[in-house]
Amino acid sequence: MIAVIVVTYNAEKWLAKCLGSLIDSILPIHIIVLDNKSTDQTANLIKNNYPAVELVETGANMGFAKANNIGIRMALLRNYDYVFLLNQDAWIEPYTVERLHEAGNRANPQYGLLSPVHLNGTGDKLEYFFHTSSCGFTDDFRNFYADLFLKREIGLVYEVGFVNAAAWLVQTSVFRKVGLFDDDIFPHYGEDNNWMNRLAYHGYKAGIVPSAKIYHDTEDRLGKFGGQTDFSSHLKLFRFKLQLFNQKNLELNWDAESELKRNLMKSLASILKMDFPTFSMRMKYYKEMKSLFESASSRIQSYKKPGFNLPDPNRD
Repeated sequence: MIAVIVVTYNAEKWLAKCLGSLIDSILPIHIIVLDNKSTDQTANLIKNNYPAVELVETGANMGFAKANNIGIRMALLRNYDYVFLLNQDAWIEPYTVERLHEAGNRANPQYGLLSPVHLNGTGDKLEYFFHTSSCGFTDDFRNFYADLFLKREIGLVYEVGFVNAAAWLVQTSVFRKVGLFDDDIFPHYGEDNNWMNRLAYHGYKAGIVPSAKIYHDTEDRLGKFGGQTDFSSHLKLFRFKLQLFNQKNLELNWDAESELKRNLMKSLASILKMDFPTFSMRMKYYKEMKSLFESASSRIQSYKKPGFNLPDPNRD
């Protein structure tokens, strides 16, 4: 049994393609939509046009990680065998889930996560973030390019160090071991990086299945950051979190203290320039970084235990 989880927020633009493609899946699946209080007609369209879809209205825009965690917990409680996470702006081929499932049954059991090839919305090239983050030359996926170019037999699965969570097939037993997304530290961005780092720590691999594909419509949003005036500082904080909580083997061997000192000195330099708005902004991010640093050790220890962010089975 496979539960498909889709988190939506103002998704009416993609609903027909996303949910329509899932309904046409060759392999039987159960679709659960977690709607984060959309302000458009998303929820009403699902209720009126997709009776086979189970709609859960979260009542708030709680972000990607927390809403997915609700859906994953539902799948675990109902004893599904697999969970397939799919972005609201993505859609599949009829055979996509079936081929991922078949690959999971045939591949090395250490593959805890399988993902298809991600094409862009028009299907004429690789989706940008899939290309830049999943197809790096440090990964085994470069062998896929070589096999394709040299006209060798295409492999069943190619191991990768990272693939974004736009389309993940994960066994529920893996979630029980690795745990759920850390929706406290990574409420929207970075939760997939963090989870895959923990996946590797617990001895699992992640792989791309080239015989399966999705379409992911992100082209019109590339390079658009909403005009944040403090984007540079926000990005620095984000990267700090990734480095702090995503260390190889989850050990605190990165010199985070030096990074903190550099940010503090930059904040103080703003005072010397009488640039009080910049000082205030930099101090805000410095304080958040310092708080994260102080909590990192205990958080990482909790990652190492089975079932992070899942209810304690020994508790009533």
